[in-house]
Amino acid sequence: MTAENRRTPGSHRPGRPVDAPPLAVPLLSTGPLGTADVERAEAALLAFHRSDLAHGGGRDRRQLAAYLAREVLPRLRRPGPTAVRLRMYQVAGQLAYLCGFMHIDDHRHEQARRYYATALRLATLGGVPTDRAVVLRGMSVRALALGDGPGALDLAWAATRCAAPAGQRSFLLGQLAVALARNGARHQALRALTSAERFLDRATGPADAAVGVFHQAALLRQEAAVRELLGDLAGAVTALQHSLPHRPPEEVRSYAIVLTDLAVLLERTGHLTEATATWHDVLDLSPHLSSARVDRAVTAMRARLRPNAAQPAVHALLERTDHRA
Repeated sequence: MTAENRRTPGSHRPGRPVDAPPLAVPLLSTGPLGTADVERAEAALLAFHRSDLAHGGGRDRRQLAAYLAREVLPRLRRPGPTAVRLRMYQVAGQLAYLCGFMHIDDHRHEQARRYYATALRLATLGGVPTDRAVVLRGMSVRALALGDGPGALDLAWAATRCAAPAGQRSFLLGQLAVALARNGARHQALRALTSAERFLDRATGPADAAVGVFHQAALLRQEAAVRELLGDLAGAVTALQHSLPHRPPEEVRSYAIVLTDLAVLLERTGHLTEATATWHDVLDLSPHLSSARVDRAVTAMRARLRPNAAQPAVHALLERTDHRA
């Protein structure tokens, strides 16, 4: 990994310890729905989103699930002005979507499926097509993770049928490109990737929204996935290396995931010394994270590299993971 394409893990460490007390999130009122309830739920959404970025889904997924079940979903049955109710459906759907994503990061796919189904229903009730598209995209990502290529492609196509501004259009098309590549549609995948790049160049949306945010680092990661699926491993390595300096420093978990993807590709392309150095970067971050995706990647690495334990770099890495365990 070249120096200009690598950011030290120290710039991607969260300030809040992974074993910190639960998040302080505002409670909703017990009366009719009002604007203040929506604003409190939006504040909670942002707090959970930031925690997920910094620590991974395992840290606060239970607290978010409880917040949804006890505070948010019961309030949807209370009376209130139509405009307020629609906004509350929207934020409730976004909370459910985030909860589903956090469960995926913690490798709890059945629970994630249920939260995504709830999010899709609430997005429909809220009447915001882009929210529905984001959930369908998330379902596509989950399907790919579970090995369902055709299902992932159907969901990705469904997501792109919704009208969306440029930034979210790029978000949707990037996943479509990955799903197309997974199903062997090489030319369509590359066209979708090019379209995603074009829409991202035109994006003007907020960079700090809790749902559906997309940026250059995320698109480069999707480019890497497309190239890997199409057999261009060197191109995938380059895309991931280029993505690292673009990753916002608050996205600690995603940074670690990209490092695990990169380390695996470096192993596969015969760059074992670089791969072990990248795994050390992952291990620098992992104490700050509660992410089953990261933990499982490290466990799989130990099994893969054990036959190479006689090599000094591999031996040192495995010894470090032994102490970690």
